[in-house]
Amino acid sequence: MRSRFPAIIGALLLCLTFLHASTSDPLPKADEVLKQAIERAQWQDKNKLDRQWAGTQRSINQKLNKEGHVEETVERMFQPVLVQGKPFARLISKNGKPLSGDDQKKEAEREKKFRENVSKPNKADDDDDDVELNEELISRYNFNVIRRDQVGDRPAFLLTFLPRPNVKLPEKRKMDRILNRLEGQVWFDAQNYSLLKVDMHLTEPTTLMGGLGSIRSLDFLIEMMQVAPDVVLPREVSISFEGRQLFKSMRVKQKGYFTDYRKVSELAEAK
Repeated sequence: MRSRFPAIIGALLLCLTFLHASTSDPLPKADEVLKQAIERAQWQDKNKLDRQWAGTQRSINQKLNKEGHVEETVERMFQPVLVQGKPFARLISKNGKPLSGDDQKKEAEREKKFRENVSKPNKADDDDDDVELNEELISRYNFNVIRRDQVGDRPAFLLTFLPRPNVKLPEKRKMDRILNRLEGQVWFDAQNYSLLKVDMHLTEPTTLMGGLGSIRSLDFLIEMMQVAPDVVLPREVSISFEGRQLFKSMRVKQKGYFTDYRKVSELAEAK
């Protein structure tokens, strides 16, 4: 037994030497990381990798009162199915129970609208608030690489970002007023530069819809998971929001959990 100690100590020293070497490597510049991350995002979008998978979703929505106490909690479960060849997140339960008659009618109407959009897509119905990782988006912020980090079992680069000061940022869409006022942290995979995690919040209140609505605070967290060698999709999403719509104040918290990702080609057609 005693004869094994030198070998064990030698192995430990080798591990420590490797660890020190890997953690002491100079950090890349933010521009280098972002260039690789944009190329990765564009490659994934070109190959439509995220559209080839669909998962089960559990969402928890909470309404809060003025004091921040929870007034109402609603939990929903969504199961992916195919509707005319397209993945659709079908609501299958609410608060742990099968849908009631009223909820069944609402879900049937939502699915009907989805079918109509699949049959006759209308560009006017396209979501104007999609956010893509591209040069236009990152040009709004100043980024800094802080350190090497770990997200799950993946090595990552941790970057911080702030809105660029003294620069007139674009406000062509509703979402721009929010994007221009975000700061936070973002993690990119240190090997393939895929997005692994984002944690951000609003730097200051802003108005929407020409002043008919406002956002006083917004916190957003998304963490990704690897579902296939080249595919990274959401694992958990958390949003905390406080604002006003017309004359009604709103304070809500939303969480979404994604599991059991499957290829869209393997989903059953909805009946």
